[in-house]
Amino acid sequence: MFQAFNLLMLAYNILLMKRTAWIHDIGFAISLAACIVIFITCLARSDTKQSNDFVWKTFVNSSGWSSDGIVFLTGLVNANYIYSGIDGTLLLVNQP
Repeated sequence: MFQAFNLLMLAYNILLMKRTAWIHDIGFAISLAACIVIFITCLARSDTKQSNDFVWKTFVNSSGWSSDGIVFLTGLVNANYIYSGIDGTLLLVNQP
């Protein structure tokens, strides 16, 4: 199933991409609208709201690690993963 799905997407990208470029605009609009709806829904459904001072000045370390600095930097790893470029190097490795 996985390889069949890959072949289907490959055929779409090769044969139909030029004719259906508009679908990317629709997908972007849907993603943007979904982000806004989810953001507003989460804010409206939450029971308690924290103060501005708590949100921007308080760091809560409930991980069990003793060093707040290590916990903070470890938390940044996932956010910085998109900047590593690993997907680009994987594409270069798999080129024939």
